[in-house]
Amino acid sequence: MLAVFAALLFAQAAPLQSTLVNPSALPSAPAIALDPAARQDVSVNTRALGDALLEAQMRAYFASEKKAAWWWAGTGVTALLVGGALGGANTDASQGASYPLLDISVVQLAGAIYLFWTNGDRVVALSDQLANHRCQFLAEESARMRRLDLRLAIAQPIEALALVAGAGMAGWGATQDHKFLEGAGFGLIAQSVITLVFDQFASARSQTYSRALQAASRAHASECAP
Repeated sequence: MLAVFAALLFAQAAPLQSTLVNPSALPSAPAIALDPAARQDVSVNTRALGDALLEAQMRAYFASEKKAAWWWAGTGVTALLVGGALGGANTDASQGASYPLLDISVVQLAGAIYLFWTNGDRVVALSDQLANHRCQFLAEESARMRRLDLRLAIAQPIEALALVAGAGMAGWGATQDHKFLEGAGFGLIAQSVITLVFDQFASARSQTYSRALQAASRAHASECAP
């Protein structure tokens, strides 16, 4: 039985082995070569496909940014309301917590307004620029994203330091029975965590879009060379 099975297996593998090791079994170069017109069509179609994929990536990025704007707005409004309620309370801890909540809520609301404002008509303009001025689009959008990546890279360590500072304030206030300082520390912790998490998601979105721009820039390096 084993001998019969081995013979059948060898019989099935023999044609594949012959195809792999015998060059005459492969199609000849002229058979797969494309004429110049066909090569040009393939090149044009490849560029068009690349542009379509890049535009899809761009639209996905800005759609995510718009969703993030709603998150920033909701967080800012919530922090503003909670901070106002805590500020009106009669305890030192509550009043201390209200300060970072209210202060950072202004930054969060400003960030939401900025995202709504800048992402309004930008997608339409960038889509038109990509279709008609690809090299200009790649140069300007890549430079803008590099600046954004740098700002996020600077902001996140600062937010982490604020988180550490809030923990220190809360711990020191608890050990020294300083309720105002303890409350302020907890408020700073809450806002720092929220802002840091949001910016980490923003950084991930930004880096994904930046990689798509870099890949497109490399693909069109000869076309866009100065």
